[in-house]
Amino acid sequence: MFYELRQYQLTSTPMIGHMHDRMQNHILPLFERHDIQVAGAWEKVIGGGMPSYVWMIRRRDLAHREKAFASFYADERWWEVRRLTTERAGGEMVKNIDVSILQPAPYSPLR
Repeated sequence: MFYELRQYQLTSTPMIGHMHDRMQNHILPLFERHDIQVAGAWEKVIGGGMPSYVWMIRRRDLAHREKAFASFYADERWWEVRRLTTERAGGEMVKNIDVSILQPAPYSPLR
């Protein structure tokens, strides 16, 4: 099992509400369709690169990651959601994205 940690530095503090709307109401149903499992989502309240929206995905293996994201990005619905939610937010929500692929340590409870 692998975990993918995604940290989105937002363009402004009000964008956090728009990110919650995008994920909860639009992306989670799309992820379900493309076999992408979200392990958790957070707002960063202390630390560098704020404001930030952070979320994590569970992966069976790296091949599953490639297949699932290829399917997701080929879905016309994603591009429609991205366009609509960006318009509602009044512009781009994300300034920078940092992605890490993590493998649990042997003693991790998230194995």
